Amino acid sequence: MLKRPAQALTLALVSCVAFAHMGARAAEPAGLKEQAVARLAASHDPAIFIAVGRVYVKQAGLLEAHRLLAERGRAAGLGADWSPRAVAWMDAQAQLTALIDVTIARRIEDPAWFRTAWGAVAATVLSAEEADEIATHFSSEGGAQQRTAQPTGGPDPRPAQGLLHHGPASPVPECRTTLHVPPSFSPATHQAS
Repeated sequence: MLKRPAQALTLALVSCVAFAHMGARAAEPAGLKEQAVARLAASHDPAIFIAVGRVYVKQAGLLEAHRLLAERGRAAGLGADWSPRAVAWMDAQAQLTALIDVTIARRIEDPAWFRTAWGAVAATVLSAEEADEIATHFSSEGGAQQRTAQPTGGPDPRPAQGLLHHGPASPVPECRTTLHVPPSFSPATHQAS
């Protein structure tokens, strides 16, 4: 008989603690959580994520360019000579690759997209106090060492000078890998003379 009242008391205490914790999160001052999450997101080095983004978007763009060139070549009736080895194909692919590089420069190079995404994810799982505690830790000497991407003697994740870097870019709310090609683009207009 004593076991049940003890279980009921334990359940009541756990419930009170849970409700108090939920109430504390709801009672956070406006803007405090946003500030802490922004500090936390700003404390991380986005270099690795930007490098991975460059590679991912470049690869997806090149695959889409290949698909597009094959499709438009078939539609234009260019036949078996229309292939990646054809001079006209290579010319058209170079133009599409330039569009991919512009997309990377505008949408991937600026770390604002990383900080926005990181902050949004952190805001869903951390309270203001938790985000502040982690951000404060990362501003310490030990935390700075933990959060910085340190080269380990492997290849440099940054692109070769001038290869993909085109200067400042705009923030990226989302990343799509669809290649936007002007409707007037046609492989038939890029035939070698």
